[in-house]
Amino acid sequence: MKFFNRKIRMQFAIDSNVRKYLRYAIGEIIIVLIGVLLAFMLNSWWIYEKESQTKKVILSNLMDEMKYNNQELQQTLTIDEFVLRNANALEGLLKLSKPGESVVVPDTILGAFIIAATNNPSTGSLNSILSSGKIDYLTDNELITSIITWNNKLDDATEDEKTAFEFIENQFLPGLRDETDLSYLLNNLDDLVLYAKTGAKKYLNAEFSSAAVKLRYSNSLINLIVQRKMRLRIIIRGLKKLQEHQDKMLDLIKNGHE
Repeated sequence: MKFFNRKIRMQFAIDSNVRKYLRYAIGEIIIVLIGVLLAFMLNSWWIYEKESQTKKVILSNLMDEMKYNNQELQQTLTIDEFVLRNANALEGLLKLSKPGESVVVPDTILGAFIIAATNNPSTGSLNSILSSGKIDYLTDNELITSIITWNNKLDDATEDEKTAFEFIENQFLPGLRDETDLSYLLNNLDDLVLYAKTGAKKYLNAEFSSAAVKLRYSNSLINLIVQRKMRLRIIIRGLKKLQEHQDKMLDLIKNGHE
C-alpha cells in the first residue's frame, strides 16, 4: 500500500514539473514573440520615418528648384515680350517709308529686335531624382508624371529658342551688316538686355539711347521681321506652357508637404 502511495506521489511530482515547465516554455515563447513583434514594429517605424524624411528633402529641393526656374522663366518671358513689342515698332517704322527709301531706326529698337533670350533652368534636383531612383519615394502619380514630362516641355521651348538665335545670326544680321555699322549697337547689347529685364532706363547710357541707324525699306527686310515676330510668338507660347507645367508642379509639391 505504501509502495503504491509512493508511486502516486512521484507521478504527481512529475506531472507538476511538466506543467510548470510547459508554463515556463510557453511564457518564454510569448516573450520571444513579443520581442520579435516589437523589433519588427520598431524597424517598420524607422523605415517609415527614414522614407518620410527622404521624401521631405526631395520635395523641399524640388520646390526650391521650381521656384528658381519660375523666376528665370519669367525673366526670359519679360525679355521676349519686350523684343516682340520692339519688333512691332520696327515694322511700323519701316512701313512709314516706301520700298528703296531709308528710315531712321533708334539703336534701342533695332538692338531689342536682335536680342535672343534663353531660359536657363536649374535641373540638378530633377535629374538626381530621375537618375537615382528617388522618385520611388513619391506617392503622388500626378507629381511623378509631371516630373518625368518636365524635360520634354523644356526641350520644346529650348529648341524654339535655338532656332530663333540661328535665325538672327544666319539670316537677319548678315543682311544688316551689308547696310550699316552695327558695332556700337552690339557693344551696348548687354545694357539693353538689363533694361529689357528690369524696365530701368538707368542701364542705358544717354549716347546709346539717342543713337540711330538708317535702314532701307525692302520686302525682304519686312519679311525677315515678320518671320522674327512669328518665331517670338512660338517661343512665348512654348515658355508659357512650360510655366504652367512648373506652376502645376509647385502646387503638387506643396500638397505633398501638407
